[in-house]
Amino acid sequence: MKKLNVGIIGYGWVATAHIAAINAGEYARVTAIYSSRIHDDKELSNQWGSDIKSYTDLKQMLSDKTIDAVSICSFSNQHAEHAMAAAQAGKHNFGKTNGSVLGRLFVYK
Repeated sequence: MKKLNVGIIGYGWVATAHIAAINAGEYARVTAIYSSRIHDDKELSNQWGSDIKSYTDLKQMLSDKTIDAVSICSFSNQHAEHAMAAAQAGKHNFGKTNGSVLGRLFVYK
């Protein structure tokens, strides 16, 4: 079975737990990180044990056809916006999106 390529949205302390858990399993690996800060791809890849490309433009990361799913690790007030953008780009989401965010998703077009 092919491993899913996962993009991380938001690179703070929550993301570090998600990346470690995703890369520890046999079904997925983190291959992309979106952050408002610039990161060194080689350093990220060495730190997390998978080839990672970093992005400072969310739309650019979501347009990467090699990314199958995203984990939303951004600030809670950004979850609805990021979940909608990911859904519109056809990406699966296995972040910690709560019920209030899901309710707002149906309001956006």
